[in-house]
Parts: sequence; structure tokens; C-alpha cells
Amino acid sequence: MRRGRLDIINAILEIVSKNDSKGTKKTDIYRKGNLSTSQGNKYLSFLERVNLLNIENHDGSVRYKASENGIKFLKGYKELNDLAS
Repeated sequence: MRRGRLDIINAILEIVSKNDSKGTKKTDIYRKGNLSTSQGNKYLSFLERVNLLNIENHDGSVRYKASENGIKFLKGYKELNDLAS
């Protein structure tokens, strides 16, 4: 079954929120989220633009973290999935 856009967004936000102290590298997001580089770049750019992700520089590398709005999205997405099941 093909994942929808919201499922992919949720997956990315779950990945980055689990490693929130240092943030998550782009390649880890792609690998754990089962995303190609082009898909991953598209979604990361979108999530940053709509303020669901924060980008930080940690130890000389770019890291991604869920923003406050990203955490709210995760909670809302879970609630909707619980209602639907």
C-alpha cells in the first residue's frame, strides 16, 4: 500500500522527535523514513517552510528537530488515527 503525504510527514516528524537532544541528520531521516534523496529533500524543505521542522547546526553538521508546531502535528495526527480506527 502506498503511503500518503500526511503519512510521510508524520514519519519524518516521528523520526526527528525521537532524537531531539542533538537533532537528526538528513541521511538518517531518509534511511529510517524509507525515502529517496529527492523525496526527502522535497519533504524536508516543505516541513521547514511550514514551520514543522527546525534546522540547527550541531558539531559542524546540519541537524533537524521537530518544532513546537511539529509536535502539535504529531499529537493531532495520532488523535485522528485513533478516531479512524
